[in-house]
Amino acid sequence: MDVARLKFMETKYGAWLDGILDRYADAMIILCITVASLDKFAHAC
Repeated sequence: MDVARLKFMETKYGAWLDGILDRYADAMIILCITVASLDKFAHAC
């Protein structure tokens, strides 16, 4: 839930920052899945 929206304190910078942090979180999830799958593949050989 967006606290800024509930308090009517939205800003363009806040929306931009939220979007950037969401992309970093997505990238970290993809990176972790990739590393885990590579590690699993390396031990299978």
